[in-house]
Amino acid sequence: MAFLGMQFLDLDAIGWHRGFEHPLSGWDHLVTMLAVGIWAAQLRGQAIWMLPVSFVGVMSLGGLAGASGLSLPSVEGLILLSCAVFGVLITRRVRFGSKINVLIVAFFAFFHGFAHGQEISASASLISYTLGFMLATLLLHGTGILVAKLVVLAVGCLFSA
Repeated sequence: MAFLGMQFLDLDAIGWHRGFEHPLSGWDHLVTMLAVGIWAAQLRGQAIWMLPVSFVGVMSLGGLAGASGLSLPSVEGLILLSCAVFGVLITRRVRFGSKINVLIVAFFAFFHGFAHGQEISASASLISYTLGFMLATLLLHGTGILVAKLVVLAVGCLFSA
């Protein structure tokens, strides 16, 4: 017997899989989502959860906008810009106040989500597709956080030996 709530969520494996793989299939999405995690780890404190949660929340709204058929100019250009911006923020160890950090992340997240939403196939459930790209993105953020922490640990071990 299928879980009764599934009929209301309209989950489908194809939509979920396609949503999950989209952030993993483009280097621009991969770089930005890992970078958000790395930057969050550098900032420490509440940024560890605020930046990834903000990114995923706003990205899901962008996904809905993209799936709606709305047209925005320069989406791919802004996604590419996000790679450069987060690269600079990380390498220069830039620290703003938490509200500015969240605004930067949210701004770029919307366009990443918009691109995800534009890629949904007609046969996929919007809910499943969105949940898929949200989970993949959270995993990439978590990977970025883990990588940053491992680098700090490795460097600490090198200098203490």
